[in-house]
Amino acid sequence: MNTMPIFSLYEDRFDARKALYDWDYHSSIKSKASIIHLKTYKNWRHTGIAFEFGDQTYSEPNRTVMSYTEGFIKKGKEKGMKKEVQGYWGDLVCSPYFAIGIDSDVPNKYAEGLYEIINKNTGTEQHRHHAVEVSLYNLYSMLFEIETGRVYKMTKPNDIYSGFGALDKLDKQDVPSDSDPSNEPIDSSHSDDVIEAQKQEEESTEYKQKDLLDVIVEETEHDEDDVQEGPTKEEAVAASNDTAVKVNGGLTAAAAQDSQNQRERAVIQAIQRAETVCESYCGVQVYPLTGSMSATLSKAKFEGHFDGVFVSSRAAQIVGEQWFHNLSRSQNSMYVVETGKYLVSVSKDVQAEVAKKEVELAVKAGLIQVTAGAPIASRKRDALDTEEELLFFRRAA
Repeated sequence: MNTMPIFSLYEDRFDARKALYDWDYHSSIKSKASIIHLKTYKNWRHTGIAFEFGDQTYSEPNRTVMSYTEGFIKKGKEKGMKKEVQGYWGDLVCSPYFAIGIDSDVPNKYAEGLYEIINKNTGTEQHRHHAVEVSLYNLYSMLFEIETGRVYKMTKPNDIYSGFGALDKLDKQDVPSDSDPSNEPIDSSHSDDVIEAQKQEEESTEYKQKDLLDVIVEETEHDEDDVQEGPTKEEAVAASNDTAVKVNGGLTAAAAQDSQNQRERAVIQAIQRAETVCESYCGVQVYPLTGSMSATLSKAKFEGHFDGVFVSSRAAQIVGEQWFHNLSRSQNSMYVVETGKYLVSVSKDVQAEVAKKEVELAVKAGLIQVTAGAPIASRKRDALDTEEELLFFRRAA
């Protein structure tokens, strides 16, 4: 991990940073998201690695999160001048687990089991699963639904991968089965194989009858010098090998046809999934914003342009702007503002003050807070969790 932002964050407390990991976890995380395990959180704070798989060595930096920030030259002739500094300037305290690792949809009882707590009321309570597994489950659910158009459902308790086993069964239901006699085309090569096998059987019966006749002749004419002999051992082996080659040739043709059917089925499934992926993203457009949000979103072309607006806690200051309440398309459009519940670096009093200030700004901008019938139900997984993570508003009439 790039140590430059870490030094800037901890300053004189750098040598005691491991103790700060522990303090932040117990003071700001455990009561709200106890499914985040202490060890995984501390490991992420110390190394930057949030998700590990198997015996892998993570020695290469993730350059996709690299960015630039404005800095100042401290030494030399250009001291005091601005300069873009390259590095990682993202989150160092909160962790990515809050985004997809503390809650999920629960389409069946197996998904609800991800939040099971064992040894209740014993003083040694612990989660059976942790935030990394919930994150993977959420990721698989999103990708699965994008690709198949179906809701991902676990089929076994405590196994987040079990839903993939049901995918093959669903695919077989979508594609006509080759084992159905009504769907099976007439295969001329298969008919030829049957006729060839019948001929071989007739030849084999005739051959056996000839052997028996030769034996009778040998017994009745054993005194004669000219005795009709049957086929030698080498000739019998060659004949049997020739029969085996013909039979095996028929089996190989059937196996080749089955392989061809499997390839065709795989192509059909791939086409169906590609069409589903295209349908999932149909009408979706992403517009990265650069510069000041106030300068961009206050333009006339964005007035009444959005069906819904979501604002993170780090950008909540725009809620008080005069143009903010004009972004929605209708009065029923929803404004969603994130509170400071998961700002680990600040105290609980500051987190509560952030939510209070957001409400004041929204009301000042002409919005009405929605307290009953919110479109997104808040599921609090921990008994000590009393704070709201989202605030909902609508435009006043």
